[in-house]
Amino acid sequence: MMDNPLNWHRPAALEDARALLLRFPDAVPMGGGQHLIPRWQQSETPGTIVSLSLVPAMRGIERSGHTLRIGAAVTLSELAGSAVIMNSLPALSSLAGNMGDRFMRNRATLGGALCTTSQAGCIPAAMLGTKAVVHTTARDIASQDWFRPHHAGRTLEKGELIVGVSLEIPDAASHQCLRLVPGRFALLTVFATRTGHEFGVGISGLAASAFRAFAAEAWLAGGTAVDEALGRMLQEHPARSDIYAGSAYRQAQTRRLLIKTAAALIAEAPCGPSEM
Repeated sequence: MMDNPLNWHRPAALEDARALLLRFPDAVPMGGGQHLIPRWQQSETPGTIVSLSLVPAMRGIERSGHTLRIGAAVTLSELAGSAVIMNSLPALSSLAGNMGDRFMRNRATLGGALCTTSQAGCIPAAMLGTKAVVHTTARDIASQDWFRPHHAGRTLEKGELIVGVSLEIPDAASHQCLRLVPGRFALLTVFATRTGHEFGVGISGLAASAFRAFAAEAWLAGGTAVDEALGRMLQEHPARSDIYAGSAYRQAQTRRLLIKTAAALIAEAPCGPSEM
């Protein structure tokens, strides 16, 4: 349990949230708290929490032409149930709707998923596969730079907040997830898009961090074989081993998911998650 008293703030404006973070040296911004609260229960809690759930600039899902904008405070349930997302990018709606349980989806936010250190996060793969751009109060960061290990984009400056993301709506999109039972968390996720003759592929769970798979994009464009593409990926992003799976298993399953994802893109059919 968290025994220390909390100085809790729930600002209704973006500038107020930034001012609070600058005013209190120990202030921590919080969306749904799905990653922060369990961590605080096991260690020292911060003195000041700035909840971002009411900030209008971080809310909402909008489509303008071929561009989608999603606020950082949008929950996974809102992503899954949004008519805009279902009509524009159904693969993202399907992905969000199959993550975790209902309670988690009702609380977890897009901004929190962008800040998580989970190697197998589904949302990072989707942001990479759609070539999304992360917008903060200070800068715009391409998703492949944001998720790059040790890249400065993952460390926000004091008072800097993620406002949301934007992405271009692809002609087709597909995702495949390998989920573990009974926890149902994703061991591997592949999210791919096609716009004209260009492809985007995001992979999480294979290596130490989610990454944009440029070699897989070249394979989808017909420039290489799948095993050659996988070999090139592994040179830059070595497969990891842990208590859930070894590196060889991760490699084999990544190859399988890539092939299934490619088949769905070619068929231009919506693709739901593969669960095991």
